[in-house]
Amino acid sequence: AAAAQEAAQKATADAASAAAAAQEVAQISQERITELEHQVVVAQHALGEHAKASEAAAHELEHASTASTEEMKEVVSKLEAELEVARATATAAEGKVEALEELKGKLGASLRAKMQEQMECLEALEVVEKDKKALENRLAAMAEGEGAAMQGLSAQLASAEEER
Repeated sequence: AAAAQEAAQKATADAASAAAAAQEVAQISQERITELEHQVVVAQHALGEHAKASEAAAHELEHASTASTEEMKEVVSKLEAELEVARATATAAEGKVEALEELKGKLGASLRAKMQEQMECLEALEVVEKDKKALENRLAAMAEGEGAAMQGLSAQLASAEEER
């Protein structure tokens, strides 16, 4: 009976430990998702800034039409280079946003799985608690039966001694 109670206590501790670990993983996953969402916002902001830079470059190009041909060629070359950099940066930012969205999806799935695992651990913990309570009740009943038996033996010994 003591071994059964000890096993129930160990199972209770193991289930509580697994639930705590699952909670920690869920917390870390949620923090990572929040961080990734922030990175997506930053990348989208950078994309907007590059779009503004491209518009400014186009505007500057329009003004350059009044400049001399040589100056115009230099400005056009400079603006094309800046535009190419802006396009490359935008493409890289789009790729990063896609990768972050994919990672966010994976972390969300992982978080859901860990939450499900935590729920299963809690359900197992409830079963262990019920089993523990049943064992405690059985032990109490056994102890009560042993106490009654001991009282009966004590009474028999006392009566046997009186007869002597």
